[in-house]
Amino acid sequence: MIKDTKGFTLMEVLLSLSILLTALVVLVPLMNYLRPSEWNGDWQTHQYIQLLQEELNTASSVNVQKNDLHYTNTEGSIVSVEQYRDLVRRRVSGKGHETLLFDVRDMTFFFKSDALHVKIEYEGGERFEKTLYVPGK
Repeated sequence: MIKDTKGFTLMEVLLSLSILLTALVVLVPLMNYLRPSEWNGDWQTHQYIQLLQEELNTASSVNVQKNDLHYTNTEGSIVSVEQYRDLVRRRVSGKGHETLLFDVRDMTFFFKSDALHVKIEYEGGERFEKTLYVPGK
């Protein structure tokens, strides 16, 4: 007869597993209600704004021409952010492009009080406005 009492019994494992599964069944649907609904569809916009602010922080010159944003990055290349059809794209030295936003109806850049204002209107009618700080402007 084995007298070793170390370890778990099958009943302890099954009980722990049932408690864990019950908690997951309750918590997973609850997570959808805790997240703000306005952030669900706007991840691409917030990511775009974050990228733009990070690049403007290190840009040596920033200007707006014909509603396109142009700035010089740390390598000395001219980067342009512009609307092309229903996309917003980023091009470095006029070569290639990187798609940043989709389904954009209109996008405008303008300077006001030493800050860059960005307005985006999507195909579905949603609008997004943000003011970005431009160091040295």
